[in-house]
Amino acid sequence: MNQIGSGLDRAQRIEYGVDIATKENTLQTIIKIKQYVAVEICLTSNKQILDVINNEHLFPLYVTSGIPVILAMDDASILCITLTEQFAFSVYRY
Repeated sequence: MNQIGSGLDRAQRIEYGVDIATKENTLQTIIKIKQYVAVEICLTSNKQILDVINNEHLFPLYVTSGIPVILAMDDASILCITLTEQFAFSVYRY
């Protein structure tokens, strides 16, 4: 938590954030995130590159915890996706 906590003190957003719930002090981390920063999530990239899918993804945890979530995309030309598709994917999948 010390490294994450000190980083959150300066952060305005967290990119990816796919493994926060696997770290120690998850609850304290989520509370701190909720107070100060948003989590940027690239659902398609997480699925195709990191193989994080369905119930493994923290997207539902962030939403139900009240953490601001920014749906984004990276590698759009490689993955052939649009931001609209990211929103549709979030609704369909979660």
